[in-house]
Amino acid sequence: MHKKCNKCDTIKPLSSFRQCRLYRGMEQGEYTRSECRSCEKRLAKQLAQAKIDAPPKTKKCCCCFSESDHLVLDHDHETGKFRGWLCRNCNQGIGKLGDNLQGVTKAVKYLICRG
Repeated sequence: MHKKCNKCDTIKPLSSFRQCRLYRGMEQGEYTRSECRSCEKRLAKQLAQAKIDAPPKTKKCCCCFSESDHLVLDHDHETGKFRGWLCRNCNQGIGKLGDNLQGVTKAVKYLICRG
């Protein structure tokens, strides 16, 4: 059985993807990662380097400027470059919009047209 990696777009054997356990409330199960082991390793290195390059954590989100003690590191998924410290909502929102300017621009256009 084979699967396509969502990062490198390569079709690889299922054994090239890590199996993970899912714990959600009382539900338990397993799922296969969407990126292959090679891409997962490359992304982990990128994130580790972004953490090294990052300035000290601030108290305010670099996006919405709300104060939080639980900011997360935001980085460019293409280059691995540190972008800022974000609150969970901003980090997830940007990620769900595609983690790029095009996705955020589409959302802004939508809000302008529907507002």
